[in-house]
Amino acid sequence: MVGSALKRINKEIKDFFDDPPERTQLFGFIKDILYGVLQGPPNSLYENGFFQFTIKFSNDYPWKPPRFLFQTKIFHPYINEEFGSVYLDILKDQWCPAITIQKIIFYIHSLLYEPNPDDDDGMNDSAVKLYKTNRMEYEKTVREYTSKYANFSTVQNELKKLNFAMKLSN
Repeated sequence: MVGSALKRINKEIKDFFDDPPERTQLFGFIKDILYGVLQGPPNSLYENGFFQFTIKFSNDYPWKPPRFLFQTKIFHPYINEEFGSVYLDILKDQWCPAITIQKIIFYIHSLLYEPNPDDDDGMNDSAVKLYKTNRMEYEKTVREYTSKYANFSTVQNELKKLNFAMKLSN
C-alpha cells in the first residue's frame, strides 16, 4: 500500500475511534483491508442483526473508492447475495475524496434502514422484485436471513476464526 493512501486510512481509522459511529465496531486493518461489524439500524428489518464487513482500499485511495463487502449473508436489493458487494452511488460514480470511512458506514446504515429500490439497478434481482411486488414476503425473507446468518453467535464465531472478538452487545 502506497504511503499517502496508508496515511489517509490511518487518519480515518483514528477519527473513527475518536468518534465512533453507533452500532459499528472496527477490528483491524491488515494489508489493504479493514475489518468490522455493524449492527442493523434500530427500527429496521435488520435491527437485531450483526453484519461482518470488509472495506478494501486501493493504492489510489482516496482518489478511487474502496470496496465495501458484507461478509455476512444479507438479503437486500442493493447487496449482491453471493459476493456481498454493495451497489451505492457514493462507492461508484458519485465518489469524491471527501468521503470517509465514517460517511461510508453512515450511508450503509441508511441503505439498510430504507432500501427504496426505485429503479432496477439493484444487485439482487430477487430482492428488488420481492420488494416491489410482495412487501410482506420481502420483509419475512430479510428477517429470516438476519436471524439465520446475522445472529450474534454466528458472527462472533466467524470473527474468532480471524482472532477478533466482537464487543457489540447482543
